[in-house]
Amino acid sequence: MNNFKLYLWAMVLILVFALYEVFFILFSSKTSTFFKFIAVLVLIAIISVGLKRNTYLPFLGPTVLPPIFLQNEVLPEGANFTFKVDIPEAEGRKVMYWGSQPSKTLFEDPYIAYGEYKNSGITTVKNGEAKFVVFCPSSYRVPGTLLSPHVHYRIVESNGLLGEVKTVYVQCE
Repeated sequence: MNNFKLYLWAMVLILVFALYEVFFILFSSKTSTFFKFIAVLVLIAIISVGLKRNTYLPFLGPTVLPPIFLQNEVLPEGANFTFKVDIPEAEGRKVMYWGSQPSKTLFEDPYIAYGEYKNSGITTVKNGEAKFVVFCPSSYRVPGTLLSPHVHYRIVESNGLLGEVKTVYVQCE
């Protein structure tokens, strides 16, 4: 966890310093028009990178998993909530999905909410839809935010490449 916090602070520091430099260049009377133009391009890049979730949470981005770990269809045993997600671009591909543990009480920590990831499965996209079967996931808190029930998923690309984590919010009732 300390490495993650260090990474997070490093990203914030880099973006803030780059932003400072851009404004220094833009508002300096001694800077040429060419360098001001470059500074505007850098500002656009800072905004683009700074607004992306994966900049601060890189573990949610694309990753690799050896295909041997991807079984055929897997469902949480006894799961009673089914829903479908439209993913027409992933026809015939496998999708890994997971939700928090079912609970009537609110989890105060995402690590406790997901526990041992027993509320997870693997499905295949058929007719442009992925069918997810889970126990109704519970809400949980992350610092400063209450997250409603949702399920995360990754589309399995070729050769074990997994797409970024996507999220679909659900209402179980």
